[in-house]
Amino acid sequence: LVRQKLAADVAALDALIMQLAHDPEARAFAREAGELRGRLLLLLPVLSSLNDRMRAITREEAMGSVRDDLVALAREIADWIGGAPDTPERLRARIAELTPDPGALRDWPSLLHANLCARLKELVDLWQDCLALRRQVAGDPAAGHWAPVLHHRPVIGTARHHDHGLLLFSTASAALATLTASLIWIASGWPGGANFVAMAAVACCFFGAQDRPAPFIWAMVVWCAAAQAIAGILLFVVVPLVHDFETLVLVLAPPFLLVGAFIPRPELALVTLLLAANGAGSLSVQSHYNADFTLYVNEGLAVVGGLAFAWIWVLVTKPFGAEITARRLVRSGWADLAACAAGTRLQDHRVLVSRIFDRLGLLIPRLASGAIDDGLATDGLRDLRIGYNVLDLQRDRRALPGAAKDAINAVLAAVAGHFRTQQKAGAVLLPPAGLLDHVDEAIRAVLAQRAGQAADNALQALVGLRQALFPGAAAPLLPPARGAVAPPLLAAE
Repeated sequence: LVRQKLAADVAALDALIMQLAHDPEARAFAREAGELRGRLLLLLPVLSSLNDRMRAITREEAMGSVRDDLVALAREIADWIGGAPDTPERLRARIAELTPDPGALRDWPSLLHANLCARLKELVDLWQDCLALRRQVAGDPAAGHWAPVLHHRPVIGTARHHDHGLLLFSTASAALATLTASLIWIASGWPGGANFVAMAAVACCFFGAQDRPAPFIWAMVVWCAAAQAIAGILLFVVVPLVHDFETLVLVLAPPFLLVGAFIPRPELALVTLLLAANGAGSLSVQSHYNADFTLYVNEGLAVVGGLAFAWIWVLVTKPFGAEITARRLVRSGWADLAACAAGTRLQDHRVLVSRIFDRLGLLIPRLASGAIDDGLATDGLRDLRIGYNVLDLQRDRRALPGAAKDAINAVLAAVAGHFRTQQKAGAVLLPPAGLLDHVDEAIRAVLAQRAGQAADNALQALVGLRQALFPGAAAPLLPPARGAVAPPLLAAE
Protein backbone atom coordinates (compact mmCIF):
# COMPACT_ATOMS: atom_id res chain seq x y z
CA LEU A 1 0.00 0.00 0.00
CA VAL A 2 2.87 2.38 0.82
CA ARG A 3 4.50 1.72 -2.56
CA GLN A 4 1.19 2.31 -4.34
CA LYS A 5 0.67 5.65 -2.58
CA LEU A 6 4.23 6.62 -3.49
CA ALA A 7 3.46 5.69 -7.10
CA ALA A 8 0.45 8.01 -7.08
CA ASP A 9 2.55 10.86 -5.64
CA VAL A 10 5.28 10.44 -8.25
CA ALA A 11 2.76 10.11 -11.07
CA ALA A 12 1.15 13.38 -9.93
CA LEU A 13 4.41 15.21 -10.72
CA ASP A 14 3.42 14.96 -14.38
CA ALA A 15 0.89 17.78 -13.97
CA LEU A 16 3.58 20.06 -12.52
CA ILE A 17 6.18 19.16 -15.13
CA MET A 18 3.73 19.91 -17.94
CA GLN A 19 3.57 23.52 -16.74
CA LEU A 20 7.34 24.02 -16.98
CA ALA A 21 7.09 24.50 -20.74
CA HIS A 22 5.00 27.63 -20.09
CA ASP A 23 7.52 29.15 -17.64
CA PRO A 24 10.41 30.87 -19.46
CA GLU A 25 12.75 30.47 -16.48
CA ALA A 26 11.95 26.78 -15.96
CA ARG A 27 11.77 25.77 -19.62
CA ALA A 28 15.52 25.09 -19.74
CA PHE A 29 15.32 22.13 -17.36
CA ALA A 30 11.92 20.73 -18.40
CA ARG A 31 13.60 17.76 -20.10
CA GLU A 32 15.65 16.95 -17.00
CA ALA A 33 12.54 17.20 -14.82
CA GLY A 34 10.77 14.71 -17.09
CA GLU A 35 13.75 12.34 -16.96
CA LEU A 36 13.79 12.61 -13.16
CA ARG A 37 10.09 11.78 -12.91
CA GLY A 38 10.56 8.80 -15.22
CA ARG A 39 13.37 7.40 -13.09
CA LEU A 40 11.45 7.93 -9.88
CA LEU A 41 8.60 5.94 -11.42
CA LEU A 42 10.98 3.20 -12.49
CA LEU A 43 12.39 2.98 -8.96
CA LEU A 44 9.05 1.66 -7.73
CA PRO A 45 8.94 -1.66 -9.62
CA VAL A 46 12.66 -2.14 -8.99
CA LEU A 47 12.13 -1.70 -5.23
CA SER A 48 9.11 -3.99 -5.37
CA SER A 49 11.21 -6.61 -7.13
CA LEU A 50 14.03 -6.24 -4.60
CA ASN A 51 11.59 -6.74 -1.76
CA ASP A 52 10.49 -10.07 -3.24
CA ARG A 53 14.09 -11.19 -3.91
CA MET A 54 15.23 -10.33 -0.39
CA ARG A 55 12.40 -12.36 1.09
CA ALA A 56 13.21 -15.25 -1.21
CA ILE A 57 16.93 -15.42 -0.40
CA THR A 58 16.25 -15.28 3.34
CA ARG A 59 14.31 -18.53 2.89
CA GLU A 60 17.20 -20.22 1.08
CA GLU A 61 19.32 -21.81 3.79
CA ALA A 62 21.73 -23.20 1.15
CA MET A 63 23.01 -19.68 0.39
CA GLY A 64 24.74 -19.40 3.78
CA SER A 65 27.32 -16.61 4.00
CA VAL A 66 26.47 -15.35 0.51
CA ARG A 67 23.01 -14.48 1.77
CA ASP A 68 24.52 -12.46 4.62
CA ASP A 69 26.81 -10.64 2.17
CA LEU A 70 23.85 -9.73 -0.05
CA VAL A 71 21.81 -8.46 2.90
CA ALA A 72 24.78 -6.37 4.06
CA LEU A 73 25.22 -4.97 0.53
CA ALA A 74 21.51 -4.08 0.34
CA ARG A 75 21.85 -2.20 3.63
CA GLU A 76 24.88 -0.30 2.33
CA ILE A 77 22.89 0.77 -0.74
CA ALA A 78 19.93 1.77 1.46
CA ASP A 79 22.26 3.87 3.63
CA TRP A 80 23.69 5.54 0.52
CA ILE A 81 20.21 6.37 -0.73
CA GLY A 82 19.42 7.75 2.74
CA GLY A 83 22.39 10.16 2.48
CA ALA A 84 25.33 8.22 3.91
CA PRO A 85 28.71 9.08 2.33
CA ASP A 86 29.49 6.49 -0.31
CA THR A 87 30.07 6.28 -4.07
CA PRO A 88 28.07 4.42 -6.73
CA GLU A 89 31.35 3.19 -8.21
CA ARG A 90 32.28 1.35 -5.00
CA LEU A 91 28.79 -0.11 -4.71
CA ARG A 92 28.85 -1.34 -8.31
CA ALA A 93 32.27 -2.91 -7.73
CA ARG A 94 30.90 -4.66 -4.65
CA ILE A 95 27.91 -5.92 -6.64
CA ALA A 96 30.27 -7.25 -9.33
CA GLU A 97 32.24 -9.13 -6.67
CA LEU A 98 29.10 -10.84 -5.41
CA THR A 99 27.58 -11.59 -8.82
CA PRO A 100 27.99 -15.32 -9.59
CA ASP A 101 29.79 -16.47 -12.72
CA PRO A 102 27.31 -17.40 -15.49
CA GLY A 103 28.68 -20.92 -15.53
CA ALA A 104 27.76 -21.34 -11.87
CA LEU A 105 24.03 -20.80 -12.47
CA ARG A 106 23.04 -24.39 -11.83
CA ASP A 107 20.35 -24.23 -9.17
CA TRP A 108 17.56 -21.99 -7.89
CA PRO A 109 19.61 -20.19 -5.16
CA SER A 110 22.24 -19.20 -7.71
CA LEU A 111 19.54 -17.90 -10.09
CA LEU A 112 18.01 -15.83 -7.29
CA HIS A 113 21.49 -14.62 -6.38
CA ALA A 114 22.24 -13.42 -9.93
CA ASN A 115 18.81 -11.86 -10.32
CA LEU A 116 19.12 -9.95 -7.05
CA CYS A 117 22.54 -8.61 -8.04
CA ALA A 118 21.09 -7.41 -11.35
CA ARG A 119 18.32 -5.58 -9.55
CA LEU A 120 20.75 -4.02 -7.04
CA LYS A 121 22.94 -2.71 -9.86
CA GLU A 122 19.89 -1.27 -11.56
CA LEU A 123 18.87 0.44 -8.31
CA VAL A 124 22.33 2.02 -7.96
CA ASP A 125 22.27 3.23 -11.58
CA LEU A 126 18.79 4.67 -11.17
CA TRP A 127 19.55 6.50 -7.96
CA GLN A 128 22.80 7.92 -9.35
CA ASP A 129 20.79 9.32 -12.26
CA CYS A 130 18.19 10.74 -9.86
CA LEU A 131 20.84 12.55 -7.83
CA ALA A 132 22.45 13.99 -10.95
CA LEU A 133 19.12 15.11 -12.37
CA ARG A 134 18.14 16.72 -9.09
CA ARG A 135 21.29 18.83 -9.25
CA GLN A 136 20.46 19.76 -12.84
CA VAL A 137 16.92 20.85 -11.93
CA ALA A 138 18.21 22.80 -8.91
CA GLY A 139 20.58 24.71 -11.19
CA ASP A 140 23.75 23.54 -9.45
CA PRO A 141 26.62 25.16 -11.40
CA ALA A 142 28.88 22.20 -10.52
CA ALA A 143 26.44 19.69 -12.03
CA GLY A 144 27.94 19.87 -15.52
CA HIS A 145 26.51 17.98 -18.48
CA TRP A 146 24.29 15.07 -17.50
CA ALA A 147 24.85 11.68 -19.13
CA PRO A 148 22.51 8.85 -18.08
CA VAL A 149 24.02 5.87 -16.29
CA LEU A 150 20.94 3.73 -16.98
CA HIS A 151 20.88 3.20 -20.76
CA HIS A 152 18.97 0.00 -21.43
CA ARG A 153 15.53 1.05 -20.22
CA PRO A 154 13.34 3.94 -21.49
CA VAL A 155 11.81 5.95 -18.69
CA ILE A 156 9.67 8.60 -20.37
CA GLY A 157 6.47 7.78 -22.19
CA THR A 158 3.50 9.75 -23.42
CA ALA A 159 0.98 6.90 -23.59
CA ARG A 160 -1.99 7.42 -21.28
CA HIS A 161 -4.92 5.32 -20.19
CA HIS A 162 -8.18 6.36 -21.83
CA ASP A 163 -11.47 4.74 -20.92
CA HIS A 164 -13.34 5.53 -24.11
CA GLY A 165 -16.57 4.02 -22.81
CA LEU A 166 -16.75 6.32 -19.80
CA LEU A 167 -15.56 9.28 -21.88
CA LEU A 168 -18.40 8.72 -24.31
CA PHE A 169 -20.89 8.34 -21.47
CA SER A 170 -19.76 11.57 -19.75
CA THR A 171 -19.81 13.50 -23.04
CA ALA A 172 -23.25 12.24 -23.98
CA SER A 173 -24.58 13.01 -20.49
CA ALA A 174 -23.35 16.62 -20.61
CA ALA A 175 -24.70 17.13 -24.13
CA LEU A 176 -28.10 15.66 -23.25
CA ALA A 177 -28.28 17.78 -20.08
CA THR A 178 -27.61 20.92 -22.13
CA LEU A 179 -30.24 19.92 -24.69
CA THR A 180 -32.82 19.23 -21.97
CA ALA A 181 -32.10 22.55 -20.25
CA SER A 182 -32.47 24.33 -23.59
CA LEU A 183 -35.85 22.67 -24.19
CA ILE A 184 -36.99 23.81 -20.74
CA TRP A 185 -35.90 27.36 -21.56
CA ILE A 186 -37.66 27.36 -24.94
CA ALA A 187 -40.85 25.80 -23.58
CA SER A 188 -41.06 28.19 -20.62
CA GLY A 189 -40.10 31.36 -22.51
CA TRP A 190 -38.02 32.36 -19.46
CA PRO A 191 -36.19 35.67 -20.07
CA GLY A 192 -33.26 34.50 -17.94
CA GLY A 193 -33.22 31.02 -19.44
CA ALA A 194 -29.92 31.60 -21.25
CA ASN A 195 -28.09 31.71 -17.90
CA PHE A 196 -30.02 28.61 -16.81
CA VAL A 197 -28.75 26.66 -19.84
CA ALA A 198 -25.22 28.05 -19.58
CA MET A 199 -24.77 27.13 -15.91
CA ALA A 200 -26.23 23.65 -16.42
CA ALA A 201 -23.74 23.04 -19.23
CA VAL A 202 -20.82 24.48 -17.24
CA ALA A 203 -21.51 22.33 -14.18
CA CYS A 204 -21.94 19.12 -16.19
CA CYS A 205 -18.78 19.76 -18.19
CA PHE A 206 -16.63 20.90 -15.25
CA PHE A 207 -17.27 17.74 -13.24
CA GLY A 208 -18.17 15.27 -15.98
CA ALA A 209 -14.94 13.32 -15.41
CA GLN A 210 -15.56 12.89 -11.67
CA ASP A 211 -16.76 9.53 -10.37
CA ARG A 212 -19.37 11.27 -8.17
CA PRO A 213 -19.96 14.78 -9.54
CA ALA A 214 -23.08 15.44 -7.42
CA PRO A 215 -21.24 16.67 -4.26
CA PHE A 216 -19.14 19.10 -6.31
CA ILE A 217 -22.13 20.48 -8.17
CA TRP A 218 -24.09 20.81 -4.91
CA ALA A 219 -21.18 22.90 -3.55
CA MET A 220 -21.57 25.11 -6.63
CA VAL A 221 -25.28 25.48 -5.89
CA VAL A 222 -24.68 26.50 -2.26
CA TRP A 223 -21.77 28.86 -2.79
CA CYS A 224 -23.11 30.45 -5.97
CA ALA A 225 -26.32 31.17 -4.08
CA ALA A 226 -24.22 32.68 -1.26
CA ALA A 227 -22.27 34.77 -3.80
CA GLN A 228 -25.53 36.01 -5.32
CA ALA A 229 -26.83 37.02 -1.89
CA ILE A 230 -23.60 38.79 -0.86
CA ALA A 231 -23.34 40.56 -4.21
CA GLY A 232 -27.00 41.60 -3.94
CA ILE A 233 -26.41 43.19 -0.53
CA LEU A 234 -23.37 45.05 -1.83
CA LEU A 235 -25.09 46.10 -5.06
CA PHE A 236 -28.41 47.31 -3.63
CA VAL A 237 -27.47 48.36 -0.08
CA VAL A 238 -23.84 49.45 -0.02
CA VAL A 239 -22.94 50.63 -3.54
CA PRO A 240 -25.81 53.19 -3.78
CA LEU A 241 -24.12 55.04 -0.89
CA VAL A 242 -20.82 55.26 -2.80
CA HIS A 243 -20.17 58.40 -4.88
CA ASP A 244 -16.50 58.16 -5.95
CA PHE A 245 -14.00 55.55 -7.10
CA GLU A 246 -11.82 55.63 -3.98
CA THR A 247 -14.76 54.83 -1.71
CA LEU A 248 -15.85 52.03 -4.05
CA VAL A 249 -12.38 50.49 -3.75
CA LEU A 250 -12.50 50.71 0.04
CA VAL A 251 -15.92 49.05 0.10
CA LEU A 252 -15.09 46.20 -2.26
CA ALA A 253 -11.49 45.55 -1.20
CA PRO A 254 -12.13 43.73 2.14
CA PRO A 255 -14.37 40.92 0.83
CA PHE A 256 -12.32 40.34 -2.32
CA LEU A 257 -8.97 40.44 -0.51
CA LEU A 258 -10.31 37.99 2.07
CA VAL A 259 -11.55 35.62 -0.60
CA GLY A 260 -8.33 35.95 -2.61
CA ALA A 261 -6.22 35.14 0.44
CA PHE A 262 -7.92 31.75 0.81
CA ILE A 263 -7.97 30.70 -2.86
CA PRO A 264 -4.43 29.14 -2.74
CA ARG A 265 -5.54 26.74 0.02
CA PRO A 266 -6.54 23.48 -1.74
CA GLU A 267 -9.33 22.62 0.69
CA LEU A 268 -10.95 26.03 0.13
CA ALA A 269 -10.09 26.57 -3.53
CA LEU A 270 -13.50 25.59 -4.95
CA VAL A 271 -15.48 27.61 -2.38
CA THR A 272 -13.40 30.77 -2.69
CA LEU A 273 -13.22 30.55 -6.48
CA LEU A 274 -17.00 30.31 -6.71
CA LEU A 275 -17.44 33.28 -4.35
CA ALA A 276 -14.92 35.40 -6.24
CA ALA A 277 -16.04 34.60 -9.79
CA ASN A 278 -19.78 34.70 -9.19
CA GLY A 279 -19.58 37.65 -6.83
CA ALA A 280 -17.61 39.75 -9.31
CA GLY A 281 -19.84 38.70 -12.20
CA SER A 282 -23.02 39.48 -10.29
CA LEU A 283 -21.78 42.91 -9.20
CA SER A 284 -20.97 43.82 -12.80
CA VAL A 285 -19.60 47.23 -11.78
CA GLN A 286 -20.20 49.87 -14.51
CA SER A 287 -19.26 53.51 -14.94
CA HIS A 288 -22.82 54.45 -14.03
CA TYR A 289 -25.02 52.80 -11.44
CA ASN A 290 -27.96 51.20 -13.24
CA ALA A 291 -28.78 48.10 -11.18
CA ASP A 292 -32.26 46.62 -11.66
CA PHE A 293 -33.44 44.50 -8.72
CA THR A 294 -36.00 42.52 -10.76
CA LEU A 295 -33.48 41.71 -13.48
CA TYR A 296 -30.85 40.82 -10.86
CA VAL A 297 -33.16 38.38 -9.06
CA ASN A 298 -34.26 36.81 -12.34
CA GLU A 299 -30.67 36.22 -13.48
CA GLY A 300 -29.64 35.00 -10.03
CA LEU A 301 -32.45 32.46 -10.01
CA ALA A 302 -31.40 31.34 -13.50
CA VAL A 303 -27.78 30.78 -12.37
CA VAL A 304 -28.71 28.86 -9.21
CA GLY A 305 -31.52 27.04 -11.03
CA GLY A 306 -29.17 25.88 -13.79
CA LEU A 307 -26.75 24.48 -11.21
CA ALA A 308 -29.58 22.80 -9.30
CA PHE A 309 -30.80 21.23 -12.55
CA ALA A 310 -27.29 19.89 -13.23
CA TRP A 311 -27.15 18.46 -9.69
CA ILE A 312 -30.45 16.61 -10.15
CA TRP A 313 -29.31 15.44 -13.58
CA VAL A 314 -26.08 13.81 -12.35
CA LEU A 315 -27.89 12.23 -9.40
CA VAL A 316 -30.15 10.48 -11.88
CA THR A 317 -27.66 9.67 -14.65
CA LYS A 318 -24.45 8.95 -12.67
CA PRO A 319 -25.32 7.44 -9.29
CA PHE A 320 -22.78 4.59 -9.37
CA GLY A 321 -19.75 6.38 -7.86
CA ALA A 322 -16.12 5.30 -8.13
CA GLU A 323 -16.53 1.53 -8.02
CA ILE A 324 -17.34 1.09 -11.72
CA THR A 325 -14.42 3.31 -12.73
CA ALA A 326 -12.05 1.39 -10.47
CA ARG A 327 -13.24 -1.93 -11.83
CA ARG A 328 -12.75 -0.78 -15.40
CA LEU A 329 -9.24 0.48 -14.59
CA VAL A 330 -8.17 -2.84 -13.08
CA ARG A 331 -9.72 -4.94 -15.83
CA SER A 332 -8.17 -2.73 -18.51
CA GLY A 333 -4.77 -3.41 -16.99
CA TRP A 334 -5.40 -7.16 -17.08
CA ALA A 335 -6.47 -6.87 -20.72
CA ASP A 336 -3.18 -5.11 -21.55
CA LEU A 337 -1.16 -7.85 -19.87
CA ALA A 338 -3.10 -10.58 -21.67
CA ALA A 339 -2.56 -8.84 -25.02
CA CYS A 340 1.17 -8.41 -24.34
CA ALA A 341 1.58 -12.08 -23.42
CA ALA A 342 -0.43 -13.25 -26.42
CA GLY A 343 1.54 -10.99 -28.76
CA THR A 344 -1.63 -9.51 -30.25
CA ARG A 345 -0.68 -5.91 -29.50
CA LEU A 346 2.56 -4.15 -30.33
CA GLN A 347 3.92 -2.79 -27.07
CA ASP A 348 7.29 -1.62 -25.83
CA HIS A 349 8.65 -0.81 -22.40
CA ARG A 350 8.03 2.91 -22.78
CA VAL A 351 4.35 2.51 -23.68
CA LEU A 352 3.73 -0.16 -21.04
CA VAL A 353 5.38 1.83 -18.23
CA SER A 354 3.62 5.06 -19.14
CA ARG A 355 0.17 3.49 -19.47
CA ILE A 356 0.35 1.30 -16.36
CA PHE A 357 1.67 4.11 -14.17
CA ASP A 358 -0.97 6.47 -15.48
CA ARG A 359 -3.60 3.85 -14.68
CA LEU A 360 -2.04 3.27 -11.25
CA GLY A 361 -2.20 6.99 -10.47
CA LEU A 362 -5.91 6.95 -11.33
CA LEU A 363 -6.56 3.81 -9.30
CA ILE A 364 -4.76 4.65 -6.04
CA PRO A 365 -7.14 7.42 -4.85
CA ARG A 366 -10.08 5.08 -5.49
CA LEU A 367 -8.43 2.27 -3.55
CA ALA A 368 -7.69 4.62 -0.65
CA SER A 369 -11.30 5.80 -0.56
CA GLY A 370 -12.60 2.23 -0.29
CA ALA A 371 -14.28 2.45 -3.67
CA ILE A 372 -13.08 -1.02 -4.66
CA ASP A 373 -13.72 -4.27 -2.84
CA ASP A 374 -11.01 -6.67 -1.66
CA GLY A 375 -11.88 -9.15 -4.40
CA LEU A 376 -10.69 -6.68 -7.04
CA ALA A 377 -7.84 -4.96 -5.20
CA THR A 378 -4.53 -5.56 -6.96
CA ASP A 379 -0.86 -4.69 -6.68
CA GLY A 380 -0.26 -2.50 -9.70
CA LEU A 381 3.51 -2.71 -9.27
CA ARG A 382 3.36 -6.51 -9.43
CA ASP A 383 1.38 -6.24 -12.67
CA LEU A 384 4.00 -3.85 -14.02
CA ARG A 385 6.80 -6.30 -13.18
CA ILE A 386 4.89 -9.09 -14.90
CA GLY A 387 4.50 -6.88 -17.97
CA TYR A 388 8.22 -6.08 -18.06
CA ASN A 389 9.16 -9.75 -17.99
CA VAL A 390 6.54 -10.72 -20.57
CA LEU A 391 7.91 -8.10 -22.96
CA ASP A 392 11.45 -9.41 -22.44
CA LEU A 393 10.33 -12.94 -23.20
CA GLN A 394 8.52 -11.75 -26.35
CA ARG A 395 11.71 -10.00 -27.46
CA ASP A 396 14.23 -12.77 -26.75
CA ARG A 397 12.35 -16.00 -27.45
CA ARG A 398 12.86 -15.75 -31.22
CA ALA A 399 16.65 -16.10 -30.80
CA LEU A 400 16.41 -19.29 -28.72
CA PRO A 401 16.69 -22.92 -29.88
CA GLY A 402 13.50 -24.85 -30.57
CA ALA A 403 12.83 -26.53 -27.21
CA ALA A 404 13.51 -23.37 -25.17
CA LYS A 405 11.43 -21.26 -27.55
CA ASP A 406 8.52 -23.68 -27.37
CA ALA A 407 8.67 -23.72 -23.57
CA ILE A 408 8.61 -19.91 -23.42
CA ASN A 409 5.72 -19.82 -25.89
CA ALA A 410 3.80 -22.11 -23.51
CA VAL A 411 4.55 -19.73 -20.61
CA LEU A 412 3.31 -16.71 -22.56
CA ALA A 413 0.14 -18.53 -23.61
CA ALA A 414 -0.53 -19.54 -19.99
CA VAL A 415 0.04 -15.97 -18.75
CA ALA A 416 -2.33 -14.62 -21.40
CA GLY A 417 -4.95 -17.21 -20.45
CA HIS A 418 -4.64 -16.40 -16.74
CA PHE A 419 -5.20 -12.68 -17.21
CA ARG A 420 -8.04 -13.23 -19.66
CA THR A 421 -9.72 -15.46 -17.09
CA GLN A 422 -9.12 -12.87 -14.40
CA GLN A 423 -10.55 -10.13 -16.59
CA LYS A 424 -13.71 -12.13 -17.32
CA ALA A 425 -14.16 -13.06 -13.66
CA GLY A 426 -13.70 -9.44 -12.56
CA ALA A 427 -11.68 -10.50 -9.50
CA VAL A 428 -8.10 -11.31 -8.54
CA LEU A 429 -7.50 -15.05 -8.99
CA LEU A 430 -4.60 -17.20 -7.89
CA PRO A 431 -2.43 -18.17 -10.88
CA PRO A 432 -3.06 -21.80 -11.86
CA ALA A 433 -0.57 -24.45 -10.82
CA GLY A 434 -0.11 -25.31 -14.49
CA LEU A 435 1.39 -21.86 -15.09
CA LEU A 436 4.05 -22.54 -12.43
CA ASP A 437 4.84 -25.83 -14.13
CA HIS A 438 5.23 -24.06 -17.48
CA VAL A 439 7.60 -21.47 -15.98
CA ASP A 440 9.74 -24.12 -14.28
CA GLU A 441 9.87 -26.17 -17.48
CA ALA A 442 10.94 -23.07 -19.43
CA ILE A 443 13.71 -22.35 -16.91
CA ARG A 444 14.95 -25.93 -17.26
CA ALA A 445 14.79 -25.72 -21.07
CA VAL A 446 16.76 -22.46 -21.21
CA LEU A 447 19.35 -23.77 -18.74
CA ALA A 448 19.79 -26.90 -20.85
CA GLN A 449 20.25 -24.98 -24.12
CA ARG A 450 21.87 -21.75 -23.09
CA ALA A 451 23.58 -19.99 -25.98
CA GLY A 452 24.09 -16.23 -26.02
CA GLN A 453 22.73 -13.15 -24.35
CA ALA A 454 19.14 -13.78 -25.46
CA ALA A 455 19.08 -17.00 -23.44
CA ASP A 456 20.55 -15.30 -20.36
CA ASN A 457 18.10 -12.43 -20.71
CA ALA A 458 15.18 -14.85 -21.03
CA LEU A 459 16.40 -16.76 -17.98
CA GLN A 460 16.43 -13.58 -15.89
CA ALA A 461 12.93 -12.70 -17.13
CA LEU A 462 11.62 -16.17 -16.25
CA VAL A 463 13.03 -15.88 -12.74
CA GLY A 464 11.40 -12.47 -12.37
CA LEU A 465 8.08 -13.74 -13.72
CA ARG A 466 8.10 -16.70 -11.33
CA GLN A 467 8.79 -14.45 -8.35
CA ALA A 468 6.06 -11.98 -9.36
CA LEU A 469 3.41 -14.66 -9.90
CA PHE A 470 4.45 -17.23 -7.27
CA PRO A 471 6.52 -15.44 -4.60
CA GLY A 472 5.94 -18.14 -2.00
CA ALA A 473 6.43 -21.19 -4.23
CA ALA A 474 9.04 -23.83 -3.38
CA ALA A 475 12.27 -23.83 -5.37
CA PRO A 476 12.08 -25.72 -8.68
CA LEU A 477 14.20 -28.79 -9.41
CA LEU A 478 16.76 -27.74 -12.01
CA PRO A 479 19.32 -29.77 -13.97
CA PRO A 480 22.96 -28.59 -14.19
CA ALA A 481 23.48 -25.91 -16.83
CA ARG A 482 25.70 -26.72 -19.81
CA GLY A 483 28.44 -24.29 -20.70
CA ALA A 484 29.15 -20.74 -19.69
CA VAL A 485 28.30 -17.61 -21.58
CA ALA A 486 28.65 -13.88 -21.25
CA PRO A 487 27.22 -12.16 -18.14
CA PRO A 488 23.45 -11.83 -18.31
CA LEU A 489 22.01 -8.61 -19.61
CA LEU A 490 19.81 -6.89 -17.10
CA ALA A 491 16.28 -8.19 -17.55
CA ALA A 492 13.50 -5.66 -17.55
CA GLU A 493 11.31 -6.03 -14.53
